[in-house]
Amino acid sequence: QKYAYMYVGDLAKIIGKIVEFDISSGVYNISSSTAISLLELTNKILEIIKPVESQINFGAIPYRVNQSMHIQGITLKLESELGEKIDELDFNDSLSKVVNYKLNKH
Repeated sequence: QKYAYMYVGDLAKIIGKIVEFDISSGVYNISSSTAISLLELTNKILEIIKPVESQINFGAIPYRVNQSMHIQGITLKLESELGEKIDELDFNDSLSKVVNYKLNKH
């Protein structure tokens, strides 16, 4: 399973640009330009939190019927309207911010 996760700060910047620019009415995809597997995401989180012991049983639960295996939007229409490529923070930096926020809030 691969999903195009986007940091909320990047989403907010894009929404701000949409409001600021005079773009044509329509439906636009807002998506990260990079999809990451759930396995890779989980391992990156484990690298950040460094648990004393962890055992994750990947694949222990079967996929549900019609499970989406790749979710990622094509942003070319939005980028064309904005006149620029969607700029994102580094995924690892964004993930660290989110994980550390959650660790410090709970």
